Amino acid sequence: MRTLVRLPVAAVAAALVLAACTSTKPSGASSPPSLSPVPSQTHTAGSPVPLPVTLSKGSAKVTVTGGLKAKLTLPLGSSGAYARTPGRFSLSFIDRRGDALIVGGTTPSRRAKTSSALTLSLVVQGKKAYAFPSARGECTITVARATGSSFSARFTCGKLSRRGKTIHATGTFQASR
Repeated sequence: MRTLVRLPVAAVAAALVLAACTSTKPSGASSPPSLSPVPSQTHTAGSPVPLPVTLSKGSAKVTVTGGLKAKLTLPLGSSGAYARTPGRFSLSFIDRRGDALIVGGTTPSRRAKTSSALTLSLVVQGKKAYAFPSARGECTITVARATGSSFSARFTCGKLSRRGKTIHATGTFQASR
């Protein structure tokens, strides 16, 4: 007899969002820098790339309107990683229902639109899970504070569409050591 293993909704939702945000790179394209520091790694100005820090505290507040409506307060997942500009960051905020905000890529210095280098994804639980990835300028992320041990920003997204639903979303997120 076979035993079925059921994955938590949050794990499935996160996997769907990450899969949706993955883009294929053309042959010969280089991979983006990893969050692991390499001592000789430098950016074009010649100063060292900031070392990443692990962020373990934080939360996100998200308001969704349009085809789905939700007001979400999401805790930071198990941990996140962050390095100041010109570094990279990765933060996942997720609740027990499986609602999530996943944001990461090249750390913006002020205001930036989502792109293949800076993504923002929302997972909203309705009658089923809806994943809304943004990597084509649908969302704008504005940094509120960026220190060596914390990162906070606000975002606004217009017309994110997925599986017959179109939403608008706004919110804030913050994470620290």
